[in-house]
Amino acid sequence: MEQDIYNRIGKLEDGITDVKVELAQTYKDLINHHKMDEINSKHYKEELAAIKEATRDKYAGKSRFDKWMGEVFTPQTVTIILAILAAVAGAQI
Repeated sequence: MEQDIYNRIGKLEDGITDVKVELAQTYKDLINHHKMDEINSKHYKEELAAIKEATRDKYAGKSRFDKWMGEVFTPQTVTIILAILAAVAGAQI
């Protein structure tokens, strides 16, 4: 009977050791996940800031005419207008 109790206590001690090892591994994994969350959060904040900057209205605070002029007179449209004027004037391109 006494030997049976010692055997049971020994098994419980082994089980507790296994639980301690698993708990330590879980804690280590949790710390690593937390570090990755911080890295991902920083990355997503930077990406969101870049998207906001790319989609912001560059004509905010300007009059409707200034907005219209800014949208119509792009480098491409100026080049096209100059090419048409040069063609009308007889210049060969």
